[in-house]
Amino acid sequence: MSKPRSFLLIPGAGGAAWYWHLVVAELERRGHDAVAVDLPAEDDSAGWQEYVDVAVASAGDRDDLVVVGSSMGAFTASLLPGVLPVSLLVLVNAMSRRPARPAATGGTTPGRVRPSGPTTSERAGRPVPTSMPSSCSCTTFRSRW
Repeated sequence: MSKPRSFLLIPGAGGAAWYWHLVVAELERRGHDAVAVDLPAEDDSAGWQEYVDVAVASAGDRDDLVVVGSSMGAFTASLLPGVLPVSLLVLVNAMSRRPARPAATGGTTPGRVRPSGPTTSERAGRPVPTSMPSSCSCTTFRSRW
C-alpha cells in the first residue's frame, strides 16, 4: 500500500460537504485522511476569499495535501496551492475562470460566489493568490456520464 495521504475535498455549487460522503468513506477505508469542506454557499456576501478561508480552516495543520475540487469547487480549489501545502490539485468536471482575468479580480463569477470588499487574507496582510506555485502539479478529470 502507498503512503497514506491527506485529501481536502471541495464540493461544487451548493457547497455541501455531504456531496463527498462516499468518497470520504472509501478514502478512510484505504487508510487515508479525508476532509470534505462545507462552503458558505448560503451566505450571499461570501466571496472567493471567504471560500478559501473556510477551506484553509478545514485543512487544519495537514500538509502534503491532495486538494480535489468538483465543478464550481474548482474555483476555490485552484486558489489553495497559494496558501496551503498542496502537492496535487485534482479538478473534476471543473469550471474555470477566463485566463485573462486574475483571481484577485474574481475571474468569472457565476451564481452567488463573487468578490466582496477587502478579503480576510488582505485584512491579514496575505494577498489572494493568482497562480499556482511550481511545487504543485494539477490533474483534471472530466466525468463521462
